[in-house]
Amino acid sequence: MASKKGKIATVIIILLIVLGSIGIFLTLRGDKGSGAQSGAAGTATGMPGGGPPAGGPPAGGAPQGGGPGGAPSDEGNTGANATAAVRGGTTSRTDTTRTAVRVQTLERGTVSRYVKTNGDVLPAAEVEMYSDVSGRIVRYLVEEGDKVQAGEVLATVDPSRPGESYSASPVTAAIGGTVTAVSYTRGDTISTQTPVATVSDLSFLKIETSIPERYVGKLRKGLSADIELEAFPGEIFQGEILSLDSTLDTASRTLGVELRITSHDQRIKAGMFADIKLYIEQRNDVPIVPLEAVTDYREQETAFVVNQENTAERRVLTLGLEGEDYVEVVSGIELGEMVVIHGQNFLGDGDPVRIVE
Repeated sequence: MASKKGKIATVIIILLIVLGSIGIFLTLRGDKGSGAQSGAAGTATGMPGGGPPAGGPPAGGAPQGGGPGGAPSDEGNTGANATAAVRGGTTSRTDTTRTAVRVQTLERGTVSRYVKTNGDVLPAAEVEMYSDVSGRIVRYLVEEGDKVQAGEVLATVDPSRPGESYSASPVTAAIGGTVTAVSYTRGDTISTQTPVATVSDLSFLKIETSIPERYVGKLRKGLSADIELEAFPGEIFQGEILSLDSTLDTASRTLGVELRITSHDQRIKAGMFADIKLYIEQRNDVPIVPLEAVTDYREQETAFVVNQENTAERRVLTLGLEGEDYVEVVSGIELGEMVVIHGQNFLGDGDPVRIVE
């Protein structure tokens, strides 16, 4: 029995040794196959482990970056190849490489400087009429809106007191015009300090306003003005300086100015409120550019001009009168040249540009 068990144990040991040898053999074989696959991958990608010698052409003999037959590939014409193509003259800068700008031709025009102010619309003249005597108003001969002549009777006043009898005293118009106010009614008692009626000369309308002292040196009769009325938003009426006060108001440091409204429009009424642009300086038929075209560069006023090669040139300007939207160009740009009015903030001297509408 013991001999039989010993034989079985010997067989088992032999089988284990054989199976172990087979496993070692298979493992070694698998490692060798993996190395071969790695070498093949290196050939395809150019990694170490395979492929052509350093500096040689890739498999197939085709030049690098080339298409079929060795022709240059469109897809590869970027980076250094694109730069070489531009330098070699085979292509040029496209519009996408140029700065888009808007331009305006330098032409002659008018530039103005103005002061903003406001005031009330008034009649050319307005006079209150008084009675020479105190007493009771016997009657009114006019109503508001009536046209009257100088010397025409407006009302009569009876100065009689109890136990006395006097003739009625007339109140006459000192100027011709329109009755704009009737202060009392028949039967009212008035004094000599009480206005009986008001007559206004509406042959033209004016505006009274005040101008700050710093602009006084520019003021003179006849200067033009644009007038806007709240009653007619968006409409512009014309006016001019009619008269100037002889002295300044010492409290406000302003000078009183009267403007005559030169637009004859029946819709304008005395008492309306007006916004005024008073033009204190104006130059006509001078070269002008939009203010937005002018930039500050190294403490100099400059602008860009587009030349015939569609290249931007920075010009140093000498400027004159500056208005709200335009400025006078004394020197730096010639009439007819194209001035950049939009896009100049992205430009440098000599940059290529693309003009857009």
